[in-house]
Amino acid sequence: MSKPKDGARNSVAASDFVGKRVIHVCESPVAFVQSKWTSATERREVILMAVSKSWAMVRRPKAIPYVCPVKELEFPSRKG
Repeated sequence: MSKPKDGARNSVAASDFVGKRVIHVCESPVAFVQSKWTSATERREVILMAVSKSWAMVRRPKAIPYVCPVKELEFPSRKG
């Protein structure tokens, strides 16, 4: 039996968090300086709506849903 790809392994864990809040860590452009974009890392609290392979559909409060890679999501620890 073949070993699952990283994206597939992440999506199985991610599917346990559908409907819950997770953190989306992404790079956002900030300013255009000397003919180059500078970017900053942004941490957004989002609600996970769906997971398919290595992609996730998430939404911020009062915003339209968008798609992002599962690897950009941080999930809360399952420690009791």
